[in-house]
Amino acid sequence: MGKCGKTHKKRRAVAILLAIAALLILVLLFFNRYVNPVIIDSSEASVRSLTAKSMGAAITSALTDSAFSYDDLIHINKDNEGKIRMIQANALKINLLARTAAMNAQANIDAAGSRGIQIPVGTLTGMPIFAGKGFTISVKFVPIGSVAAEFRSEFSGAGINQTLHRIYIRLRSDVDIVLPTTRKSLSTATEMMVAESIVIGEVPNAYLQYGNIGGILNLVP
Repeated sequence: MGKCGKTHKKRRAVAILLAIAALLILVLLFFNRYVNPVIIDSSEASVRSLTAKSMGAAITSALTDSAFSYDDLIHINKDNEGKIRMIQANALKINLLARTAAMNAQANIDAAGSRGIQIPVGTLTGMPIFAGKGFTISVKFVPIGSVAAEFRSEFSGAGINQTLHRIYIRLRSDVDIVLPTTRKSLSTATEMMVAESIVIGEVPNAYLQYGNIGGILNLVP
């Protein structure tokens, strides 16, 4: 009778453990199927906004620290008659600006991602009456690779024989929203003007080679 009682208790304990395991699996499946997508959808806009702000702040910081002007980045070559022959870049300073902005952005995004964003549980219900209420869930995000930097040049008419030349820097970052059972990748880009000047004279069809940032920047109006 004692052996039967012990066997019965063991079987009961095993059954309880199996039931708990099955319940945990069901909870994880439910969370992954229904809750995770809601959390990702709710956090996606906030993560995009936060990464964009991080990159914008990085560009501003790089420009403030370096104090670059248009003449620091661009040199206009003219012939003996004063006609524009070529618009050239200071590759060293452009690369320095791109590298500084990208590194600042990477640091900003790393810090913001480790802090994460807080989503109230009430928001996950999708019901306006519960929005912003209840305890919060922390959602982390991590960068995928390094922040990429590229430049864009823009010409526009500014009067007779005058052309407004603007130079923009564009940062792009890919991040993963990280949840216990899933991840989602997002790509965010931020563009900011870094220099502008009025070019006096007719702007020729020219191309700007800006070193190892990558590629050729087309300066054709």
